[in-house]
Amino acid sequence: MDLKILPWLLLLIGVNFATAQVKIGENPNTINRASIVELESTDKALVLTRVSTSQMQGIVPLHGAMVYNTDTQCIYYFNGAQWNNLCDGSGKTGSFSFVDNADGTFTINYSDGTSFTTSDLTGPQGIQGEKGDKGDQGDQGIQGIQGVKGDKGDQGDQGLQGIQGEKGDKGDQGDQGIQGVKGDKGDQGDQGIQGEKGDKGDQGDQGIQGIQGEKGDQGDQGIQGEKGDKGDQGDQGIQGEKGDKGDQGDQGLQGIQGEKGDKGDQGDQGLQGIQGEKGDKGDQGDQGIQGIQGEKGDKGDQGDQGIQGEKGD
Repeated sequence: MDLKILPWLLLLIGVNFATAQVKIGENPNTINRASIVELESTDKALVLTRVSTSQMQGIVPLHGAMVYNTDTQCIYYFNGAQWNNLCDGSGKTGSFSFVDNADGTFTINYSDGTSFTTSDLTGPQGIQGEKGDKGDQGDQGIQGIQGVKGDKGDQGDQGLQGIQGEKGDKGDQGDQGIQGVKGDKGDQGDQGIQGEKGDKGDQGDQGIQGIQGEKGDQGDQGIQGEKGDKGDQGDQGIQGEKGDKGDQGDQGLQGIQGEKGDKGDQGDQGLQGIQGEKGDKGDQGDQGIQGIQGEKGDKGDQGDQGIQGEKGD
């Protein structure tokens, strides 16, 4: 092992304790006044960082860093540019002494008479290493002072779906959307259940009264012959022309009173015509001209949604 490397190791361990002393191991309250860091133990040893060759080559530390290579089973130190194996016999050997010059410099005196004085124990800047893996997320720091609001950033990724909120009140009816293209006619569904009979609609306006036809003359009544025996059923004769309307027959028996229907709305009262003399009952006149269609009334309120019928097979 090159003993020149040991001071570098000690200086690296004590770099954060420039004005303090650290004693590790036994007798922690006893430390030499000239020591920055002391290790004392009769049953424990200083163990360097243990890495493989590939892991070691991925580290670019400060000048003088040391590791134990588990592949070659040797100690390596970093000279600022590359890792050097201390087991290959290179470098100087022998004892040394370390002197603090109290002026910001340090001198290392070797047993062969050579020395080395420097104020920069960190060595030259090494080659930039490859970017390491991202470390674990640290603990949340203390909330800093609110900074000035920055520009709006890009839209972030969609967050996880939140819990479904309670259903809000029904909103106002939106405007009627544009009529879509009519789709193909679907298959005929099963016949739905017959809905309840709706209320009777309003009475339409009275159409214009047709012109009263003239009553024809009443023919003489023929003599009633005696009733003969019933003959065989003859062939169906040719349908004769419709005869004149006969006299009004006797009033038939009163039928059973049907259930009273809903009362329709009262139609508008027609103009009262001049009362004419009652004439003889004429034949039924032609159907009068259909009255003018009244204006369409305002659309009624939307009824409640009916119960959804079961889906057909």
